[in-house]
Amino acid sequence: MGLGSPVAHGSIAFTLTELRYEHSLPSGGSDAKAINDRGYAAGEATFPSGLQFPRIWRPDGTSYGVDMPPMREGTIAAINGHGDVCGTFDPSDDEIHAFCTQSGTFVDMGLLEGFYQSSAATGLNDSGTVCGWARDAWAVSHAFTWKDNVFLDLHAWDDQYSTTNAYSINNDGAVAGTGRALPYYDYALLWTAGEAIRLPSLPTDFVMDMALGINRDSWATGESWIGSGSRAVLWRGGEAISLGVPAGYSSTTGWDVNDLGQVALLAGGNGKYDSPFLWCERKGLYDLRALAGGMPGWSQVRPFGMNNKGQVVGQGIFEYQPGKTRWTAFKLTPVDATVAPGTATVLLGKKAAGDASSLAALDGDALKVCRFLVPNQDAAPVTVQLDGTLPSFPMNLWLSVTARSANAGAYTLRLDFWDRDALAYDPRDLSTGTLGTGFALQECVAKGDLARYVGPFGEVRSRVRVSTVGPAASAGWCAEFDQAVWHAVPEE
Repeated sequence: MGLGSPVAHGSIAFTLTELRYEHSLPSGGSDAKAINDRGYAAGEATFPSGLQFPRIWRPDGTSYGVDMPPMREGTIAAINGHGDVCGTFDPSDDEIHAFCTQSGTFVDMGLLEGFYQSSAATGLNDSGTVCGWARDAWAVSHAFTWKDNVFLDLHAWDDQYSTTNAYSINNDGAVAGTGRALPYYDYALLWTAGEAIRLPSLPTDFVMDMALGINRDSWATGESWIGSGSRAVLWRGGEAISLGVPAGYSSTTGWDVNDLGQVALLAGGNGKYDSPFLWCERKGLYDLRALAGGMPGWSQVRPFGMNNKGQVVGQGIFEYQPGKTRWTAFKLTPVDATVAPGTATVLLGKKAAGDASSLAALDGDALKVCRFLVPNQDAAPVTVQLDGTLPSFPMNLWLSVTARSANAGAYTLRLDFWDRDALAYDPRDLSTGTLGTGFALQECVAKGDLARYVGPFGEVRSRVRVSTVGPAASAGWCAEFDQAVWHAVPEE
C-alpha cells in the first residue's frame, strides 16, 4: 500500500493510496469500482490466471473478500452505506448471475424470468434495492430492480426501447441507465415513480447517450456522443449540461456524481493516456493526477466511483518495478493542504505533554491549547477546525467561540468556511480585539449565499484562526477555546 505526499494546487491536494491484493502479486492486479462514505472501496482482485474475485478495501487499505459459494470468478460493481455489495459471479461455464450481500450474507439473485443467459447487478442503495440488467441468448437486455428475491422488469415501463440497461440507483429508488430504440439510437434514461424518462441529448445529429451515475437528487452523469467524441454530461432538472473537455483531450465521460454535485470523469483521446478529472460547478475541471503529485509510475488512470467526501477510486496501469506493470486499483483522498505544518493537534480534555503554560487545568471541554515558545517574535496562529451539522439551511451563520489567553493582548480572529465546490477554505470574517486571561465570548458571522459551504445533510466545516497582533511579549502566550457554537439564523 503506497501513500503519496499531498501536493497542493492553490489549496487543493489529494493523497494517492494503492489498493492491491497481496496474494495476487506480482503479476495479478486489482480494480476498484465504488466507494461509500465510510471509505470502504469495492471491486475485484485479478489473479495471474486472469480470473477475478470480489474484494473490499477498508479505509486503511487492507482488504477482505466476500464469502461466496464455489464459482469460477466474480466482480463487484457497487457498495452501499452499510458495506453490502452487489455484482456478478460465474457459478458455471454457461451462466452469469447477479449477486448481492445482505448484512454480509451472500445472495444469488438468479436470473430474470425468460432471460436465461445472464444477469448483472450494477447498483445498490442503502435499503438493499439492486439495479442491473438481464440478457438473453440474442443479446437483448432488460433493465431491472430487485429486492427481497423479487425482480421488477423496468423494460416493461416503456416498450419503445428494444434493449435497456440500468447502471446505478439512489436511495429514493431512481435508476439511471440507457435504452436503445430504432434506428439504433441510444438514449440516457431515468426510471422513477413507475416511469421511464428520456434524458435530453446535447445538440447533435447522432444520438448515443449513456447515464452511468446518479446522486440523491436524481442528478445523473454519463456521456453524450457529438460526432468528434464523447462529452461528459450532468443531467439536472431536465437539462443536459456539458462538462467540457480539458485542453489536449478529445473526449470525456462522467462516471459518478456525488450528492454535492461533483462529478468524477474520465478524459482521453488525441493520443493521450486516459486521465481522471473532477468537475465542480463553480470551478470547472480539476486534473486529479496533477493534484495527487502527478501519480508517477501510473498511466491509463480511470476513475469509476466517488463518495460524498470527494474520495475517488478507479484503476490504472502501475509500474511496480522498472519495466514491470500491472492494472492496479487506487484511491484518491482530498486533504486540506492549507493548514500550516506543525500546527498543534486538537486536544480534548487534556494539555499536550510538556505544555507549561500558565493556563489552569482544563475542564474537559477544551477544543485546543497552543503555546508559543519564542517571545518577541511573530507567532504562528492557533488553528482550530470545527465540524458541525445544521438543523436547517441558514441565510446567516454565526460562530460563537469562548476563548481566553495566558497573557492578555491584542489578537485577530479569522473565520474561514470550507467551500465544497472549490475544495478550499474561503475567508468570510475577520475581527480584532483584546483576548484576556478570563473566558470571554468572541463572535464571527457569515452572511449571504452560504450554499457552497453546507453539505447535503446540513454538515458544515470551518477553520478558526487566532493570532497575536505583532510579536508576543511572552513565551507563555497561548489561546484556549472552551466552546464553539453554531447559530443558524434565518434571513431577516
